[in-house]
Amino acid sequence: MLIDELLMIMGSFIIIASWFPQIIKILRTRSSRDISIPFLIILLTGTVMMIPHSFVINDIYFMALGLAGGTAAFIVLLLTIKYRKGVRK
Repeated sequence: MLIDELLMIMGSFIIIASWFPQIIKILRTRSSRDISIPFLIILLTGTVMMIPHSFVINDIYFMALGLAGGTAAFIVLLLTIKYRKGVRK
């Protein structure tokens, strides 16, 4: 394994792990008031648009990062919408 592959793997884990504190905070506080929905939509759109490229170039690490990162962003978006609706009631 080359150093660049190792860095890609480590970087991917760090990027994916960066979503967990936000997910945990939303679930604990049941509040998403400070989360930007436009940011999440833009991030999710960009991530989804990059996934086909990772398949074309056949880069397994980039595929995994795109799929996992997109999934995490989608979870945060769903939680944000869910707990925003709960606050308004």
